[in-house]
Formats: sequence, C-alpha cells, structure tokens
Amino acid sequence: MPLDEKGREMPVFRYGIPDFSTRNVPLWCFWDGEKEWPVENITNEQRKLPMKIIVNGIALIDKIENGWPPENDPW
Repeated sequence: MPLDEKGREMPVFRYGIPDFSTRNVPLWCFWDGEKEWPVENITNEQRKLPMKIIVNGIALIDKIENGWPPENDPW
C-alpha cells in the first residue's frame, strides 16, 4: 500500500555518545536523514524522538517486551 505524504517523511533521530564515568551524555546530536546538528541539552520533547541506535536481537526483544520508550533510555 502506498504511503501518504506524512508516512514518507524522514523522522528526526537523536543520538549521543555517553561518558561512561559520569553516565551522562555531554553532547546530543540530531539527524534528519541529510544533516546533523549538535545540542548540549535536550528538552523533554526532544527526548521522545526516536534514537539512532543499532541493537542486537536480544536487546530488541527486551525493549519490546518491556515497552521501552526512547524517553526512558538512560542515554
């Protein structure tokens, strides 16, 4: 079935590289499929954006079974 205009839009993803000693992400980045830009502090609304991550099958199953939303991710 063809996607409507909204379904064809690339979402904005967020990602960050954690500092394992502090368990914080000092710098977040956003990516819209074409460009990326850094942000030091993200808002609660930005925390809900999908994460640009790769997880293995076990982690994916765990996230699905536990109802994992991106805003609850510790990173």
